[in-house]
Order: sequence, then structure tokens, then C-alpha cells
Amino acid sequence: MQKRDRMIAASLVQTKNLMIRTARELAVETGFENFRIKKWADEAKISEGILYYHFESKEELLRTVYQESDSLIKTELLKIIDRQKTEGDRRTLGRRVFEEYLQFLHSHMTETLYCRMYRQSGIYSNECSAYEEDKRNFMKQLGKAFSTEDERTQSQLAFFFSELLL
Repeated sequence: MQKRDRMIAASLVQTKNLMIRTARELAVETGFENFRIKKWADEAKISEGILYYHFESKEELLRTVYQESDSLIKTELLKIIDRQKTEGDRRTLGRRVFEEYLQFLHSHMTETLYCRMYRQSGIYSNECSAYEEDKRNFMKQLGKAFSTEDERTQSQLAFFFSELLL
């Protein structure tokens, strides 16, 4: 790939990231019912046509924002679990993970609120079966991440964090 092509590709990625960040912030501020493409384009300082270059519809934009926010939150939870497993007493693992996870959620409040709002929206309810499968798969990941000698503790921790998250 030539330098010019790489620059164009990087610019497209930056534009898409700006669009996602702005959409997330605006949706949290106004709610999904009041989310307007014109207002979003004005906030992002781009034309409405750019939206349709990157996304087929407003719903696809909102879904993409959810998927990226949800992925960030889940990935960080798994990292926290791995980090905390190597530190301290196994009996306090759940508490240590919970404390660090709450700090993360607090510092990423917009992503956290957006995910909650999306799960309560009509868009999410239309896709609920796909997300239920995602939830089951993530529960399995959490169970493995919390692997302990005590299977009951492992499943309780996995359930608690999946309910908190999902």
C-alpha cells in the first residue's frame, strides 16, 4: 500500500471513530428517541452523507456504537480478572475485581450508560436472541477467567459479573 493510501485509510478510521464517539455522547445526552442525524452530524462537524458512507442507517450506527462500547467493557473486565488473579489471596478475588471494575466503569461512564440505554431500547429487543447467545458465551468466558478450585465460587462470580455487565 502506498503512503497516500495509508493516509486515506487512517483518515477514514479517525473519522469513523469520531462519529462513534460523538454518537455515543449525543445518545447518552438526548436518549435514542431524540437522537437526530442532523444534530449528530453538526456535533461531529461532518456532513450527513459521510454517515451513509460508513453506516447504512441510524440503527446501524447506534448498533455499532453499542458493539464497540460493549466490547471495550467486556475486554477490560477479563483483563481485570487476569490481573487480579496474580495478586493477593484467591479468597478476596471477587472483591478486588469488583472494586477495580467499578473504577473502570466510573471512568468510562458514557460507554456504561450507552450500553444500559441500548439494552433497554427497541433496537436491542429486536436483536435479543443474538445478544442472549452472546451473553451465554461471555458467561463461559467469565467462568474460565475465574477458574478456581471451587466450581461453585467460580460460577457465582461469573454469574454476578455477567449480570452486572449484561
